[in-house]
This record gives sequence, structure tokens and C-alpha cells, in this order.
Amino acid sequence: MYFGGGLIPTYLIVRDTGLINTIFAMFLPGGVAVSNMIIARNYFETSIPKELKEAAEIDGASKLRIFWNIIIPLSRPIMAVMVVFSMVAYWNDWFTALIYMTGEGRAPLPLVLRNILIASETSASQASMISGGYAELNKLTESIKFGSIIVAAAPMLIIYPFVQKYFEQGFMAGAVKG
Repeated sequence: MYFGGGLIPTYLIVRDTGLINTIFAMFLPGGVAVSNMIIARNYFETSIPKELKEAAEIDGASKLRIFWNIIIPLSRPIMAVMVVFSMVAYWNDWFTALIYMTGEGRAPLPLVLRNILIASETSASQASMISGGYAELNKLTESIKFGSIIVAAAPMLIIYPFVQKYFEQGFMAGAVKG
């Protein structure tokens, strides 16, 4: 779990399971990040009191009831942290889409933005060989770069204020304490 199998074995598994050109190819191969699991494990060990679980058992609650009624409500902060971490990781991931999504219409936004940036850089380098107009094309290339950065960052900037309270609580509680 700490070490991935590599790009080629992962691709072969995704291909053999028929996930090429599906949305599941974007999420299933990297399902859970090890760093997120370590943070969540530390949170559960340090922030949820064992006495609370024991009291619920003495009152006759089953393991499932303890989980749903005690553990889940107390773990909202760490769940918000894991959601934000995963959203940012998947939102910025263009390489997985480059490998598993072959159709042009299926490309996610980061891959489309990457292709736009590469195309604008290529046109700028070609224009440098031709005299005149290079400054204007360079301005256009820079504008495309900055615009794509704004487009890529906007959804995360919009979502973050709504989960900021939970994010700060969960991240600080799940941090390694010494």
C-alpha cells in the first residue's frame, strides 16, 4: 500500500477490467491516498475517546449503532479534511486522464487546460521564428496561461470557505502529536 505497482501494471489492470474511457478509471486506481489514511487513523486514535465507546457498549449499543451514532458524527472534521484533500488531488490530476481517457470529448478540465497551454506555447515558439508580431503573441500566450490558472483554481476557492471550519479542526486534530 505504501508503494504503487507502477504505471504499466496499473494501466494493464485498468485496461483488463474495462475501465479505459470511463470516469471510474480516474478514481479507482488511486482510490485512497496513504497519507490520508495515516492522518485519519491518527485522528480516530487520539480524538475519539475510548470511554465514549465503552459507555455506549454498557448501555447496550451494538457496534454498528456506535459507529453510526457516535463515531461518524464525531469524525465530521476529519471527513471534511479528507474530502478537501481528495478534491484538490483529483481536480489537479491531468496525468491520469492523459493515460486512461483517449477520447477528446472525455478530457477533464485540467487536461484541456494543459493542452491549451501546450498549444499556445507551440504557437509562440513558432512565431519567434517569424519576424514581427511576437510581442502581441507573447501577450496572448501569457493571458491564456493566467486565465487557465484562474479557471483551474476557481472551483476550489469557491468550495473551501464552506468546509474551512471542519478543515482546520480535522487537520489539527489529525496531525501527528509528539
